[in-house]
Formats: sequence, structure tokens, C-alpha cells
Amino acid sequence: IFDTHISRSIPDYHHSIELISNLSTYFLKENSVCIDIGFSTGTLIEKINQINLDKNINFIGIEPEIKMVNFFKKKKSFKKIKKIKIINKTIENIKLIKSDFIISNFTIQFTNLNNRGKILSKIYNSLNIGGGFVFFEKIYGNDPFFEKIFNDMLIDFKVKQKFSEQEIISKNKAIRGIMRPLREEDNLRLLKKAGFKKVQVINQKINFQGILAIK
Repeated sequence: IFDTHISRSIPDYHHSIELISNLSTYFLKENSVCIDIGFSTGTLIEKINQINLDKNINFIGIEPEIKMVNFFKKKKSFKKIKKIKIINKTIENIKLIKSDFIISNFTIQFTNLNNRGKILSKIYNSLNIGGGFVFFEKIYGNDPFFEKIFNDMLIDFKVKQKFSEQEIISKNKAIRGIMRPLREEDNLRLLKKAGFKKVQVINQKINFQGILAIK
């Protein structure tokens, strides 16, 4: 139920999948390496593979949750991917090889704040010149008034998705201390500190934002 749940929880989640898949065609070429950090059920890797069937892509999927890994490996679409390596570890505990396209689709927001800069530097160093990093995150508003608007609109969205009041409260409690969003300006600052000079916001729906950074 993960894909259904997340699409009900994050506005325009399916649009982010389509957007990232289409962006991949600008960076992936024959024998490119594509890395998905926190691939969950593997939906994004499937989409990128489908849209780049004319190329020989080397996929690397990183996912610390073993249940997600096992689920993806059992899918029929997994067997259709020519070259894929699955790593059942956190991004902090692995070394990244040279690559052309890296994705973090609502993943880095769950990492320790002290490690964010190191993770983004690791991603930057992994990319070849001209390589792209797509970074989708939940963000905080730039001041308390914007944050209040974001929270109210997100609750309205979840109510329309048929979440009960108790489900919304329980979810908020469950992610306390686990999900640690930053403001847009903080994410941009960390990306630039990691080395990225070309950074562009490419999508935002309420307080869920996508950024494309190019090395």
C-alpha cells in the first residue's frame, strides 16, 4: 500500500515521478550510471528504465529498509531491468561511484541534520561534469506565517484524500524527530556549499519542493 499511501500524503507525488523520469533523458546516455537514493518500491527506477529503453543504463538502487528491497525484487518490472545493483544500506554508509544522474525523492529529509552537508558533498563528488541531481523534499516556510499557511493547506489536502482526523494526528506524531525538513534557502545553501553552482527550483506544491542541481 506504500505507493497509494504516499500519493495520498504528498500533493502531486505522481507528477514528481513523471517529472524526474523525463528529466533523466537529459542526463542519461549509453552506459550511464543512475543512482536512486531511497528507492522504496522501485517505481521511479521502473519509470526511468522505461523512458530510456534505447540506452544501456546501469542502475544503482539504495534502500535501507529490507522489506522494500524484497518487495521490489519480486516485481515483474525488476526482472526487465538489464543492469541493476541493489544496496541495502543508508546513504551515509556507502561510497558512491561516478554517475550521471542521482535522485533523492523525499529521502534526505529523513537523515540526521549533522550529515546533510556530507551527503550532498558525496553526491556532488560522485557526479560526472554535467551530471544532474534531483532533490525533492518537504520544506518549512520561510517565516511562521508561511508555515501556518502550508500546514493548513496540507491538512485540507489530506482531508480531501479521505484521511481521518485521527490518522492525520497519528502521522504527525509518528514522524516527530524522524523527518527533519529545512527551509528552501537552507537547502539551496547546502547544495551550493557542496559545490553545485547551477541550482534551480523546478516544482513546488504547497510545501513539497523539487530542485535540480547540475555539476
